Parts: sequence; structure tokens; C-alpha cells
Amino acid sequence: MAASEPYLDVIHGAKVLAVRKKGTGWKVRISENGRERNISAHVLVDATELGDIAASCGVPYHIGMDSRDHTGESIAPENANDVIQDLTYVAILKDYGKGSDMTVPCPEGYDASNYANSATGPASDRVWCDGSEIYKAETGKDVPASYNDADWVEWRLEKLNSFGKRLYDEVKKADPELLVSFSPNPYPWCMQNLMQDWPSWLEGGYVDILSVQCYRETEESYRNTLEEAVGYVKASTDKNVLNPGIYLRSGDAWGSVFASQMLMNREFGTNGEAFFFNEGLGQEVNREVIKAFYTGKAVFPTEF
Repeated sequence: MAASEPYLDVIHGAKVLAVRKKGTGWKVRISENGRERNISAHVLVDATELGDIAASCGVPYHIGMDSRDHTGESIAPENANDVIQDLTYVAILKDYGKGSDMTVPCPEGYDASNYANSATGPASDRVWCDGSEIYKAETGKDVPASYNDADWVEWRLEKLNSFGKRLYDEVKKADPELLVSFSPNPYPWCMQNLMQDWPSWLEGGYVDILSVQCYRETEESYRNTLEEAVGYVKASTDKNVLNPGIYLRSGDAWGSVFASQMLMNREFGTNGEAFFFNEGLGQEVNREVIKAFYTGKAVFPTEF
């Protein structure tokens, strides 16, 4: 696709060695199949995934998550940190042209019946739909323009809740000893934004372990989030299923905050806790706190 552009030269097997400003333009030194050469340009565009060219030019940057005060986002952490997202995905899109047949050949072993509930009918040759046709068939109404339309929200919640129940029943059917866990966000934000109606899951009895993501950086915010979660759990089930999720961080000040959050879980009588994410277990500050609270061998799970 890029090679077809008349004013664009595509160079394969090249690596940028250095970038420097030259007058009103740029000079880039590259290695092309083992041979070095210079390229001059009036405009330099960084089209790398991670901003490698910008960094080579001396553009200031920082890593990690910005604070809530800096971005103005309510879901941002209260304080900036050095946490980097583990995975990113780079997609290359191709324009096949209007009216082109873009059918993807079925892979070997593909069975459409495995995806019967994700299309408009049993064993359909379509493996995905946005729900609009099903909604129309079941309610007689078109999908509303507003994402937050009450009937549209309730319909989607019912579908997702029913799926959770089916999932739970199938797991227990395969092995009654298996435990089914869910890790939703705090309620009611999670229902309003992510369609996670976990109080209904608890009322329906299809949750063995509920790890609400109480990912907070301070003691006060964690207590408030935990207290709300405990209240919703107690209003929905008599079972002790809550294992609050703690976001493992780093830094000298984090150790005391982490320990305080662990103590709060015991104060509220939760069933334990879940830690996010696994890289945090490599931080010595987290290992020391966990060892202080869990002095013996784990009872469950017995293996990883």
C-alpha cells in the first residue's frame, strides 16, 4: 500500500542511527542493510509505535500514568506512577475498495455452531453482530441513539448477566469443585460504564469469588471504595465472597499504604485479597508486606 504512493520511498531493512536538526530541516543517519547513509528532510514525522524518533530528537517525555489532577480524568490514578502498560497491539488496515468481497476464509476446524449465540441465528455463517437485530426481534424497537437509554441498558445487562449464569453452570457441570471468580470494577460505576451488574450476579448465586478492583493509591480512598463494595455485597448475598483487588505499586511510601489496605480487608472481614498485577510481586516492598500477612503456605490455589 505504501509502495504505491508516488512521493514515498519505502526502505526495508533500515535502522535509524542518529537524528539532528540542520537549519530549518533534519538530517537522519540510517543503516540500510548494513550500509550507513544520510537522509535530509524538511519535515520529520515520528511514525514509530513507541516514539523512538521523538526521543532521539530530545523531545521531553515521562513514563507511567499521569495523575488525575494532570489529565482531569476521573478514572486516572490520584498520583502519577511509573506503571507501563504491558501489551499494545499494532494493527495494519487495508482498504479493499467499495463493494469488495471481504469474507475471511473459514480456518481449519472451524465450527459455526460454537458461535451460535453471537450471531442472528443458530449455526449462522456470521460470527459477530452488534445486537441491533436481536434487540429489534425481541423488543420490536430499533437500538436507540442514546447509549444510556434505559430499555437498551436493561436489555444488554440482562444478556450479560444471563451469560454469566450460563458460564457458571457450565463450569460447575464440568467440575463442581471448581471456583468461579469475577473481577469487576467498583459498583455502580462499573454498571453505568462497563455493563458489570455484579450485585445481580451475587443475587443469582453464580459467583464464588468476587475480586472488586479497589485499585486506590491512598488509605482514605481505598477505605471508601472497600466500604462501598462491602455494603453492596452484604445487600446481595449472605456468602463471604469478597476478595478485594489491590493494585501493587512501588516506592518507599507504598509499603505502609499497602499494609494499611491489607489491614482494612481484615477489619471488614473479607475473604482475602487479589493482587494486580503479577509484575508487582517482583517488587521487594510488596513481597515484604505479603510475607508479613501470609506467613504459611497457601491453602488455595495449591499450584500455579
